[in-house]
Amino acid sequence: MPRGVRIAPTSTTIDDLAADRAPTVFRLLDAAAKSSTSEAAFRAVAADAFADAAAQVRLSVEPRHEYHIARGNADSVYNRLVLEYKRPGLLRRTNTSPANQKAILQVESYILDIAKREHREAQRLAGVITDGCYFIFVRRVGEGWSVDDALPVEVASTQRFLRLLFSLSVGAALIPENLLEDFGPQNWRAKSAVRALYRGFSSSRNPLVSRLFDQWRTFFSEATDYREWAERIESKPEFRNFVSSLWTKEEIRHLEPSRVFFILHTYYALLIKLVASLVAARFAGEGATPVADLSRVQSGELRPALADLERGGLFRKLGIRNFLEGDFFGWYLSAWNDDISEAATSIVGRLAQYDPAALELAPENARDLLKKLYHSLLPKEIRHDLGEYYTPDWLAERLVRQTLGPRDLGDPAKRVLDPACGSGTFLLLLINFNKGANRTRRSRPGRSTAPRSTECRGF
Repeated sequence: MPRGVRIAPTSTTIDDLAADRAPTVFRLLDAAAKSSTSEAAFRAVAADAFADAAAQVRLSVEPRHEYHIARGNADSVYNRLVLEYKRPGLLRRTNTSPANQKAILQVESYILDIAKREHREAQRLAGVITDGCYFIFVRRVGEGWSVDDALPVEVASTQRFLRLLFSLSVGAALIPENLLEDFGPQNWRAKSAVRALYRGFSSSRNPLVSRLFDQWRTFFSEATDYREWAERIESKPEFRNFVSSLWTKEEIRHLEPSRVFFILHTYYALLIKLVASLVAARFAGEGATPVADLSRVQSGELRPALADLERGGLFRKLGIRNFLEGDFFGWYLSAWNDDISEAATSIVGRLAQYDPAALELAPENARDLLKKLYHSLLPKEIRHDLGEYYTPDWLAERLVRQTLGPRDLGDPAKRVLDPACGSGTFLLLLINFNKGANRTRRSRPGRSTAPRSTECRGF
């Protein structure tokens, strides 16, 4: 199982870590290049060597192999590092060789495609080509490229590669695709967390846990009768297929559907709160994010730190009031045990590596950031059976315009309540209308530009 990052490595730390692991990795690459007759065989050994090197120094390096982009499949993408493998002996000492030129053009196109897809600046990515005999380092500089001469694979060049690998593996783009891959139902992290929460809920003797669950079930049964699912669980293939990715066949027979949905919503709610704190800190201009701070605390201190998050403490420090004031899904703090602690540590550790800068380059993607993750946790057929339907963006915008009218649209003095806001489609539209109107007011002479405090109200 991958190991979570408990510290944010500095450039000095990364230099030391790379220097420490370089001799071992060099020997493995050299041996693989001499014994492998195909790209696939060399790649298998090299990828394991890189993963082991990261694990030895307690860095979480999670590659996306065969990463599909517009112009093909990149062999491996380690967050902001594109790694292209070649058959040992293919590359030459000079980049004027046809093989080198073709590989370089290939990596350059991958960098541009990934930057576009993940809404990153291409200058923040890098590419490396290796066949075990040579490294070629590729960077985007301005509107051009910086391509180093092919370097023989030696301890020094391996150290340079590891330094790049370790540093660029931190700061995953905060985009829906990455969240889905890291926290979706097929990821080990989600499976471990959901199972830990379910076991913790089932074994807890704290009366608060059962009271919160009963209140949630009572309130939400007004719209969705979870009791029907208990009778139809065996006849609902969508539900069976969904939970089979999280539990064994024997375990599924003993699951209570209402508890399953309560646990899934708890897992999702915790992710929302952590991601929201990550984004809020970024746009508030804070250097260190609350999630990064959480990733550094000792295991015994994580529960009180998360309790502060659930009470909205982290958001109040950023000037955001009434964002969190306790809800049904904070019950896990009362059922806290070693399994829940380990699952929460893993979630926090991975999120601490995310870089929310992608939202600044494409703020319109914020609307889909958590919607896609929720839709993966509860597939459409299940959501519809539970009475959950989502208003398309175009229809939501039309309803907002018709409800408020042109005079009140974008007026920050107006208070709007969405008691069943779901993924927040209407709220996000209203925020965008307010921002647009505020920009218009600021452009007029004599208007005050003092920022207003942010206050969220809802159920």
